[in-house]
Amino acid sequence: MSPAHNLDSTFAALADPTRRAILARLAAGEASVMELAEAAMWLENYSQFWEARFQRLGVLLEEMKAGEKKRKRSKH
Repeated sequence: MSPAHNLDSTFAALADPTRRAILARLAAGEASVMELAEAAMWLENYSQFWEARFQRLGVLLEEMKAGEKKRKRSKH
C-alpha cells in the first residue's frame, strides 16, 4: 500500500466516533478488552439517542419547509 492510501485509511477509521473514543481511552492508559467493550456499548447507546434526535429534527425541518411553501403559494 502507498503511504497516501495508509493515511486515507487511518483518517477514514478515525472518522468513526466510537473508534475515536476508544483511542482517547487508550491514550489515557492501558485498558482491558472488557473495558473497551463496555465503552463501545455506552457510546452506541448515545449514538442511537442522537440519531433519533437528528431524525426528529429532520422531520420538523421538512414540515416547516412545507408550511413555508404553502404560505407562499396562498399569498399569490
